[in-house]
Amino acid sequence: MECYTCSPTVQNNRFFANVTEATIGAGGAISVFTLGAKTAPEIRNNVFLNNVAGLSGNYRGGAMYFSPSTSPRVINNTLAGNLAQEGGGIYNESQQATIVNNIIA
Repeated sequence: MECYTCSPTVQNNRFFANVTEATIGAGGAISVFTLGAKTAPEIRNNVFLNNVAGLSGNYRGGAMYFSPSTSPRVINNTLAGNLAQEGGGIYNESQQATIVNNIIA
């Protein structure tokens, strides 16, 4: 799921065995990206299992990736078995992220 310059609420979903293309490589299940515009997605009560950010190279965020200009709220999610070169569960470049009460294995 690519969220470009938007603030969706993603709630009560299952993200299972997603793989990004080798040329993209960020956020195996969800990528939230913006170039300047502030975004504040809310990701709540989801399950992320066995997602992969790219198959080789410098890939980030097996389950989720957040770019610097985002303000994500990641609450009450379960993440297990997600793979990436950096940040198997979550790769967060935001300084305004709220990541609370999640299970990350």
